[in-house]
Amino acid sequence: MKQTLRKISAPLFSLALLMLSNGFFLTYVSAKLHLEHYTPLQIGVIQGSYYAGFLIAALKSEHLIQRIKHIRAFSFFASIATVATLATVFAHHIAIWILMRFIMGLCIAALYVVIESWFLIVSSKKNRGVVLGIYMLGLYLSQSSSQFIIDFVDIQSMMAFIVAGMLAALSILPVTFTHSTIPDMEVPPPSAVLKFFIMAPLGTVGAVLAGVMLGSFYTFGPNFAQNYNYSIAYLMSITIAGGFLLQYPIGHLSDHFDRRKVLIIVSALTLLMAAGLVLFLKREFWVLFFSFFLGGFAFTIYPLCITQVVDRSDTSQATTVAGAMLFAYSIGAVIGPLVTPIFISFFGGAVGLYYSIGFSSVILLVLGLIVVGIKKPVPKEERESFVAIPPQTPVVGDLDPRNKIPKKDPSRKE
Repeated sequence: MKQTLRKISAPLFSLALLMLSNGFFLTYVSAKLHLEHYTPLQIGVIQGSYYAGFLIAALKSEHLIQRIKHIRAFSFFASIATVATLATVFAHHIAIWILMRFIMGLCIAALYVVIESWFLIVSSKKNRGVVLGIYMLGLYLSQSSSQFIIDFVDIQSMMAFIVAGMLAALSILPVTFTHSTIPDMEVPPPSAVLKFFIMAPLGTVGAVLAGVMLGSFYTFGPNFAQNYNYSIAYLMSITIAGGFLLQYPIGHLSDHFDRRKVLIIVSALTLLMAAGLVLFLKREFWVLFFSFFLGGFAFTIYPLCITQVVDRSDTSQATTVAGAMLFAYSIGAVIGPLVTPIFISFFGGAVGLYYSIGFSSVILLVLGLIVVGIKKPVPKEERESFVAIPPQTPVVGDLDPRNKIPKKDPSRKE
């Protein structure tokens, strides 16, 4: 264990600094745009461009990284991310905001590819699960903690840009003290999503809807807190913390019961938590209470969907499934910030965010009931164990300990 921690300490520290920068800045941008009286649709387009850039780089950046090697690649993309962060100070037009956020999405996704590849290099078949768990802990802990930076900066000043830029620049330092080579990465084509949709429609559509929910939350969660005078830091961090802490107990339950029914129940509970937030809108304790469990259920939908698809595909295809589901999730994350403004406009405020999340939950709930009624469940002895996989890049799928046998065609089911 000590040897494993020593090997991953450099990328882990870089991940922490990167998430402190990006997690905070993602929230800050929505809050900043809201104060500058941008419309919800404009905020959605600006933040949606970040997810569009993330999607492209997550699927395409490995070729550049393989050519220039991961340490130089990390320095390259972190430097551009720093410049893009600081250059956003001069974003006085929506077109500049869109361009800067798109570039940031490209850079952050590429940096995740480098970090996750590093974890893959130092892991083995025996400790992949441990390495993945440490990665998850570092990712969500840093992301949750980053939200509190917003309490120590003046949103109206340039301080936030400086802090985010400094943290992004500092993330370069840990990885420069070590060396290794990056492995070849196999990225599934978008057509793989269609194959998995035919094989497991609930899991595939669920990944898209998970992207819609979380993309909407990261974009408009800060605006909801601003509208009702709640702490942005508390609302965002508590929701993210719930998303990490409840994944494993819910995942454990899905190993013992029909995973589709667990997904249906999680969808229903997500709807219930969203309704609770709407009903207790002006009571801070209950808003934070429901936010914790909303995060716990909504964040669990994505890894549940991946596992549900893996159940119906070949065991060796866990990496391919992860890549295809990431593509589906990312499409949803782009759509969410564009669709949620419709709910915000219709319901007259940022509370429309939770109507949007609730609506997505209803779609997944209804689809789940339909699929359960027409398709037989996977026998318990043929199910794979739940693994919590974050929606970052296809590389994280290689850390999935379910990869056991040579790869076969993803459309086949033995």
